[in-house]
Amino acid sequence: MVEVVGNRLPHPVTIFIMLSVAVIIISEIASRAGVSVTYYDAKAKKDAVVGAVSLMNAEGLHYMFTHATSNFTGFAPLGTVLVAMLGVGVAEGTGLIALPLNVLYSAHQNVLLPQLWYLRVLCQMLHQMQAM
Repeated sequence: MVEVVGNRLPHPVTIFIMLSVAVIIISEIASRAGVSVTYYDAKAKKDAVVGAVSLMNAEGLHYMFTHATSNFTGFAPLGTVLVAMLGVGVAEGTGLIALPLNVLYSAHQNVLLPQLWYLRVLCQMLHQMQAM
């Protein structure tokens, strides 16, 4: 079931473009409706009001293209995610993921259970180290 639905999804780039167009359209609707948000600005120590800005005009398109890099680099978790994806990609390309899995699957039944327990303990240790 999941595979059938997953195979019907368009390419991730197409999904990204569709969602980007949806955000642009929603920003235009919110701007025309006069949507605004009030929040507490901790640096200024006062309430601030921000109104919706249309991305469908020349100023909005200019803003999107000139601030795209700072938008991505200003998002703190992005660096960690990119490094992790790079590491997993290198590990997959060099066979460091497939080899242990093949060894694990081809192991004798008497050896499989201790390997799984060792893997579980290792994952638990890594989880505890992450929490520190």
